[in-house]
Amino acid sequence: MKTNGKPNAPNGSRTPLRVLVADDSPATVEGLSSALAHEDGIQVAGSATKAIEALSLIETAKPDVVLLNIHMTGHTLLSMLHLVKRATPVPTVIVLTPYPLEVLRERCLDSGADYVFPKPIDFQRVTNVLKKLAAAKKSDLGKSGLGKNQ
Repeated sequence: MKTNGKPNAPNGSRTPLRVLVADDSPATVEGLSSALAHEDGIQVAGSATKAIEALSLIETAKPDVVLLNIHMTGHTLLSMLHLVKRATPVPTVIVLTPYPLEVLRERCLDSGADYVFPKPIDFQRVTNVLKKLAAAKKSDLGKSGLGKNQ
């Protein structure tokens, strides 16, 4: 479990979108965290490879977005979604799954996921969503109109 101690924004210009990366693969966590760290307007708020770590970081780091692998040691995806959506403030949840089944995607969305992306990850699609969320945060529009998309 890692948290990022970086300041909120360069030169205090704006508050970045805070993202928690939670995946059972340390290599995926490291790769996503490293790639996101170079994206303007996005800050990696922390990373976790186990469900309990992710849930703890959601409470302490208060991320705006949780990138959540469908497989996390310690909880089922549906129980994780339920617990994540009980956090205050409620983060946007992007589920990453290696299974391209439409029924699974719909179940994730019905259970609280805001977005579902297949693995291997199309990093550009994920960052496009994160940039939209960052712009919405910057303009104080919140999440309205930005959820439930693929």
